Amino acid sequence: MFSPVSMWKRAAYVACVLCAAQAHNARAAGDEIQVYLDDVQPRGQRGLELHTNYVPRGRLAPDYPGEQAPGHILRVTPEFSFGLGNNWDWGVYLPFSANKDTSSTFSDYAKLRLKYLVNNERLDASEFYGVNFELARSPRRVSPSAWHGEVRTIFGIRRGDWLLAMNPILEVPLSSSVADNKVGFDLGVKIAKKAGGGLALGVEHYAELGPVRKLVFGTESSETTFAVLDYEGKGWDINFGVGHGWTGGSDRRVLKAIVGLPF
Repeated sequence: MFSPVSMWKRAAYVACVLCAAQAHNARAAGDEIQVYLDDVQPRGQRGLELHTNYVPRGRLAPDYPGEQAPGHILRVTPEFSFGLGNNWDWGVYLPFSANKDTSSTFSDYAKLRLKYLVNNERLDASEFYGVNFELARSPRRVSPSAWHGEVRTIFGIRRGDWLLAMNPILEVPLSSSVADNKVGFDLGVKIAKKAGGGLALGVEHYAELGPVRKLVFGTESSETTFAVLDYEGKGWDINFGVGHGWTGGSDRRVLKAIVGLPF
């Protein structure tokens, strides 16, 4: 039988695994800081989400030649989605970034996604699983690989007021000019509890675990934990979070918000 204690035991185990992991290289806060859950657009329905994040305290030195270091960078990304039916939807992202120190604003090109999601309703719980594919074209200030892809698997369960979800992610560089052309492995985990009135409080953790063929461990990991507040209203929703980086490879403070709007 489910209980909050059993969920927290499982979450503690996941947290231990995350805190042990080290990323191959530090990366900037992405245009989308999110754990994918059990939402998919119904056939013919359109959606709009506005992703924003800002790094008030973060790395100011570039990690590779030409990179825009994440410190003092504001990212704003509209995401348009459309339901295809049969548990599929697709979306397009149009990311932008602004540098507070130079008052410069840039287009970070675009990326496409295709998502498949299944929800299994039971008497005492709702389980979900799926996969999301992405293809992105990015300038060098965002990624050393001009073309890159992502395969994000989605697993989760809702039981009572509790939610537990996990996204194991493969990051795939696609440009042959990149010397370190290795597939990376990241992990996102979310735990949340409904608080009433459409509100939920939770924790999200994001870890970059390095190349798939050589996962490394140590103190230089990029590990960021967010305290998050979720709200669902009539036709719209919001996810707001304040993140803290725990290690030298992560930004010390990150603010993020995702607003879902009817479209």
